[in-house]
Amino acid sequence: MTEYERPGPRSCFISHSYGDQTTLSACLERRFPNGWRPYVFPPLETPQQAISEHLIDAVTACDGFVYLDTPTSRGSFWVGFERNLAARLGKPVYAFHPRRPLVAFTRDRRAAADPIVSVLFNAAVREDVRIIGEIRDRIWDRYRFEIRGDQWTRLDNEARQMIDTEAGRANKLAVGGVVLLFLSNASVCNGFHDYLDPFAYRRAIKDMETPAGATAATFATLPPERTLVLWLGPPDRDRIEATLATMGATWAPYVRLLRAALEDHQRLVVRDGHGHLNAYDLDTMLARVTWAAIRADPRLARSYLQDLASKPRIHG
Repeated sequence: MTEYERPGPRSCFISHSYGDQTTLSACLERRFPNGWRPYVFPPLETPQQAISEHLIDAVTACDGFVYLDTPTSRGSFWVGFERNLAARLGKPVYAFHPRRPLVAFTRDRRAAADPIVSVLFNAAVREDVRIIGEIRDRIWDRYRFEIRGDQWTRLDNEARQMIDTEAGRANKLAVGGVVLLFLSNASVCNGFHDYLDPFAYRRAIKDMETPAGATAATFATLPPERTLVLWLGPPDRDRIEATLATMGATWAPYVRLLRAALEDHQRLVVRDGHGHLNAYDLDTMLARVTWAAIRADPRLARSYLQDLASKPRIHG
């Protein structure tokens, strides 16, 4: 960071909107709960903006969290995002009420409300499956956010249990869910496409069918505006384009999605050329998934925005 340093001991993250500077100043003049010292992070204006690589680190490092209880800050995506993250991480969350001179801070004990996510990856590429397992663990460790399929309780801890059944994915999409599609050069170009959940895969093998037969139909059901591509390494555009050019008409939805992902100037590459996971793009992934879900899921939008106006039940 430049003018903003890492939070020190007993710090409290102050979540606010860019247009709420007067309330922020009033908040900073008050005595904070538990003797915390206020920590102010530079405001982020739009969810499409690449998330600062230090934001989640800062929320994690602080002992407490305060958001400004004003219409301006309550209407901010980033305030909702940060408050939800703090709740997921188990931080004590407080609302600051500028018009209450005696009890300016009240405890907000609402649980985190997370976007509904459906994960897809080509299970035929063993290296991809291994990396996605690492990413699943990193996402849990960093955000306390789980990615798993709709039948995960019926299975042991195999990688395919992250993939939803066809019906499960349809149900998630119907209520505003977002698809996380993991791609790599190998997953596109290896000549075999297997995006099946464990039970569909077992049925296909038993009936001597190929998993690739169901893949084209799967991609035809994905809404492009709610499908977020995560590249497992830098994409080799020439190699991928050469592969896409050989695919027939039944693969048109898949080809369109892949080409849009290649054209995305803000594409997310969650693993660099040396094999290291990229925390910056993983953080951005969480913000972009949340933004896409909020636009499609009124329940989640209320939790992130208007519901911040509700009066906390417990004072402290």
